Order: sequence, then structure tokens, then C-alpha cells
Amino acid sequence: MIGRAAAGLAIAGLLLTGCAEKVSGQVDAGGAAPPGSPSGATSGNPSTPPSAPGPGSASTPSSSDGSSAGPPSGGSSTAPTAHLACPRVVDVAAHLAYYCVNGSMTPASSTLWPFKVQRSVDVHWTMDEGSGDVTKFAAGKATAAAAKAMVSRMVGELYGTPVPTTKTVQDVNVAVDKVSGHLIQTLITLNPGYVKAQHLRVRQERLWVLVVPVASGELSGWYTSIPDVAKASWPKVPSIIKGLQVVH
Repeated sequence: MIGRAAAGLAIAGLLLTGCAEKVSGQVDAGGAAPPGSPSGATSGNPSTPPSAPGPGSASTPSSSDGSSAGPPSGGSSTAPTAHLACPRVVDVAAHLAYYCVNGSMTPASSTLWPFKVQRSVDVHWTMDEGSGDVTKFAAGKATAAAAKAMVSRMVGELYGTPVPTTKTVQDVNVAVDKVSGHLIQTLITLNPGYVKAQHLRVRQERLWVLVVPVASGELSGWYTSIPDVAKASWPKVPSIIKGLQVVH
């Protein structure tokens, strides 16, 4: 995503300082890059982490290269304790618990998501992950409507101008901790003029947005956006999604 400082220059007054958020994701093959996706240099290339304790655990050890511990399986049997940091986030407000794509990501502000962690991977650009209540974006409709609304807002507000082009890689219902959610994975290609003006190595980014019902009439969302310069982390996303848990 756009580094927030660059976003402020590209979209006057629209973004806060930080990084712009990106969208791409796929449940069964979320890590595979579509044909034509640039290889890019790798940044933040943690190894796939081992299994870790359930959602009652505030965190688990990360590997020496900053990768997160692998997601657990199964549901939560105890009341969660908030832990808004990597390697494992327990977002009590959103009723979601999940592992960070990269354990060295740190908390940052977001104009769209109540909670976000990020890691700088290029000048004015970061890889992001976050969560929050997205009920208001559903307009009384299903999880798919909320997911599509979040993707649209992110692409329109966080990737500079002229706006990027997008390709929907996956738009499917998925099972998340025994509830049915909706996942949209998007491949985002930045406008060449914007890339040149910002002196970016990033050319494309994958954005995954997942929305799940967490209570009656309440929807929560999770997302991660990873640019091509950190594409080594793309294959880790399906396991992060699989390990995501609804906590109460």
C-alpha cells in the first residue's frame, strides 16, 4: 500500500501518515501469483511458522527472521485477552484472532481499519494486515456486500492517483472457525505514472479482504495487503486465513 506520507501528496488531505492498504487474497491458492505478476525483490521473507497455542494465548514466539508463529486449529474455549501486536493479534473489539503474515509488523494508524499492523518494504510503501467492525459497510446485506465495499474503498482511496487497475482473483464464500464468511482477493496494478512519480519499486500488490459474521447483525473484517517486492509472503496467506478465529 501507499506509504502514508506519499498518499498525502497523491491524495490531498485524504490519508494519514503511514502506509496505504492493499487488497488481494485467495483461500485455496492465495499465495500463487497470477500470470504476468512481477517477481520483484523480496522484503520481509519469513519462513512458514510452526503451530502455536489456541486463541487464549496472547502471543507465541517468532522465528529469528521475524516471521509469525503458525495459526492453530480449532475454536476458543476461554474468554479472550486483547493482544494488539504481532506475532498473534487478538482483536477483542472485532472478535477476531489471527497470526501476522510477518512477525515484525508493528501497529500503525489507518483511515479505514480500526486496527492495523505494517512493515515498510519500499519508499513510502508498506505491507499491511488489520481488522475491524465492518457492519456499516454491509448496508444491511450479506458478508459479500461488506467485503466488496471495503475493497472498493481501499482501492479508491489508498493507491494513489491516477487510480490503479484491478483484477479479481477470487470472490468466494469460505468457512472461518465454523462460520461462513466471504473472501475477495484482488491483484492491484499501480498506475505507471504514479510509480514513476513516487520512485517506487512496487508495481503490483495483492489484497485479501475477508468478512465474517461474529454476532447477530454484526460483521467483522480482516485484511492483508502485500506488494510484489514482498511476494515471498503471498503463499503464507492461506494458512493465516485458515487459522483465523472468531473469539468472544
